Amino acid sequence: MIPWRARNAIALLRGAALFGLSLVGFAVFAGTLLTRCVAVMHPTVWARAFTGWCRLLAGRWTGREIASPYRPSLPPPAPEASFWGRYQGFLEWINDDPATGRDDTWLFATPFAGGLVALLPAGVLGVGVAAPFVLPWAAPWRVLAGLVAVLAALSFAPAALALYGRWTAALLGPQRVPRTSTAWVALVRCASLCGLSMLSALVFLTQVAGILLSFGLGLVFAFAPAVEHTRWLPNLRRRLAHDWSTVDVPQPYRPRPGPLAPRADGKYYDDYGIGYRTPAVPQWSRRFTWLFRDPATWRDLLWLMLDPVVTGVLTAIPVALALYGTQGLVLAAVWTRFTDGDDGDWYGAVAGIRWAAVPVGVALTVLALAMSRTTVHVANNWAAAFLRPTAKAAMALRIERLTETRADATEVQAAELRRIERDLHDGAQARLVSVGLTLGAVEALIDKDPAAAKALAAQARETAAKALADLRDLVRGIHPPVLAERGLGDAVRALALDSPVPVDVRVELAGRASPAVEAAAYFAVAETMTNAVRHGGASRIEVRVRHAEGVLYLEVRDDGAGGADPDAGTGLRGVRRRLGTFDGTLAVDSPKGGPTTVSMELPCALSSPRTSPSSGKA
Repeated sequence: MIPWRARNAIALLRGAALFGLSLVGFAVFAGTLLTRCVAVMHPTVWARAFTGWCRLLAGRWTGREIASPYRPSLPPPAPEASFWGRYQGFLEWINDDPATGRDDTWLFATPFAGGLVALLPAGVLGVGVAAPFVLPWAAPWRVLAGLVAVLAALSFAPAALALYGRWTAALLGPQRVPRTSTAWVALVRCASLCGLSMLSALVFLTQVAGILLSFGLGLVFAFAPAVEHTRWLPNLRRRLAHDWSTVDVPQPYRPRPGPLAPRADGKYYDDYGIGYRTPAVPQWSRRFTWLFRDPATWRDLLWLMLDPVVTGVLTAIPVALALYGTQGLVLAAVWTRFTDGDDGDWYGAVAGIRWAAVPVGVALTVLALAMSRTTVHVANNWAAAFLRPTAKAAMALRIERLTETRADATEVQAAELRRIERDLHDGAQARLVSVGLTLGAVEALIDKDPAAAKALAAQARETAAKALADLRDLVRGIHPPVLAERGLGDAVRALALDSPVPVDVRVELAGRASPAVEAAAYFAVAETMTNAVRHGGASRIEVRVRHAEGVLYLEVRDDGAGGADPDAGTGLRGVRRRLGTFDGTLAVDSPKGGPTTVSMELPCALSSPRTSPSSGKA
């Protein structure tokens, strides 16, 4: 058992070391930001080794285990994939991972937030050590003040280290379901948005440089990297608007052009009809045209130009009020009271009375906290006004989605017909053929060997029963009878009864949806439960089904191993495609180590006004 003094001293030293590590992290962030500006993204992936080490160290020193939040690694590329195809897949993987933006936020903000908290006990300790030599008091009082400061530093060190652990876990750990923020959290978000607005200016200059090099000096190859490799910042702001203000801001970009295929003459053609022997140049030409003709490219550029002024000034107001209230007035008034120092130009007294600055500072801080939430929402709505799709772009995305879902529906229907044909051929049909052959043998033996004929007849009856069971299973797989007769709620409960693990089911439905929507919801829940048991190793599952405001909400939560990714496997991908046929959506929150929550939404109307909320366990 380590004595509390030694334990607290170790916590103090660890806090100072973590602050030093945060300074290294800020340098890492600056380096990765510069490489992104020149279209080199691999250092961002390499920086994950540093944040992973910080995550591990913070977990060990604070007693808070922090799991890795990153999406699974990319599968090996197809042998025929081109360099640009592989690189574009890599860009999508790194930019679409929310953990990338949270890593950037942690690297940028920790020296000014969590790192300062971890360093605070060491700073107070330094003040306590210096107090007997610098304070203009009598020697006993100087020593007493220094001793109090040292004891306060040692006492507060474990708490400061724990706060650093919470800060690191919130940003470097798996993302949790967003909760209503407190005023202090909203103030930190204001500071984060203010910092991001400054980054917007740098990204704006990067894009402008790419445009000038392309159209001013003829270096046309600079345009596409300058635009595409800086879309991570607008995408990050879209995610923050959704997570912090529940403002849905879908990506407005036009679909990326697919890989080129050679024509009959073996050449690759660009959009202008010029043929090339290799796909590199026409693929680059299509990429340039795709970015140049996309209206979202220029809306992003306009937002990047205005955001430092609008968001920067807007979010700087509560941050400045809080900083001036706490440091410029309260701390300065207290410090000068005990040191007889000069207030200076920044640290002012109020009405000539130094202590009157304290309530003014408190009032400014309270005002900053009171306006922080509204400021965050206003800033996010401002960003959404520029970054969400226009009506024309939304219609184009809608048409694209309908085209994809129609193709998916056709493919799913064809696959379902093939499955039914295969099951009939291998199951019921084979058994019925066997019954026919057996009855033929019975007919031949009934006069010569009645006992053998009787045994064969019994065998034929058993085979016919099995064929009937196969047909029932097949019908249940197409459209379960309980779903048609009792509705979605009872069908999900029947799934729970057949599950090998306990399932808690709660259904709140005011009627029934259309048969097609009910079938899609039923099979989506069934597939998700199967994945939870088969791949996640879950020992308990919770299923919630409810309908509100024209949307059917389905949620399946399990305590399995986590790490589920709808883009990596076929199970959840198939669920997403099934729901997409009805404009449904699927969202997965599955950090490594669990738990896993799969949320599904299906727009639909209910046909009955009867309300039947119920719950049950299986």
